[in-house]
Amino acid sequence: MGNCKSLKYKIFIVLSFLFLSACSLIKNKETDIIRVTHGTSFGHCRGYCIKEETYTKKTQKYEKRGWDINQTKPLSWKYETKKTAFESLVKRIDLSKFSELDSIIGCPDCADAGAEYVIIETRAGIRKVLFDAYSSPTGIEALLDYLREKRKELEIRIEKNPS
Repeated sequence: MGNCKSLKYKIFIVLSFLFLSACSLIKNKETDIIRVTHGTSFGHCRGYCIKEETYTKKTQKYEKRGWDINQTKPLSWKYETKKTAFESLVKRIDLSKFSELDSIIGCPDCADAGAEYVIIETRAGIRKVLFDAYSSPTGIEALLDYLREKRKELEIRIEKNPS
């Protein structure tokens, strides 16, 4: 009888461990960030009205384009990056706060004030938040500061070596 209780206890411990491990794997799968995209656009604009950066574990890409591709040739630059750079970006993301934000905040690009957006892709899906350009929605201020600084760095790098 004592052995039966001991065996049940051991089985309970093993099953509990497996359950908790599975929950941990599911949680990590849902929050594992694959790609972060940040951009701005201005509706009543000529020239390069749309600027966008995309970050992954291996690359960062900067693009700019206009509304009329016949007038403004789309341009893009892609750079290899270190995994630690992407990890530094990901550390600034609070997915729970990002997920709680409305998908549209304010009146993006009303009266040509411009629109700004952040897109975060995880293994569970893609979430985009669109807001007034250069505003800072609550909960993602640190992320936006970082992304805006990274954009400046990319633009300086491109200006120094446009090819």
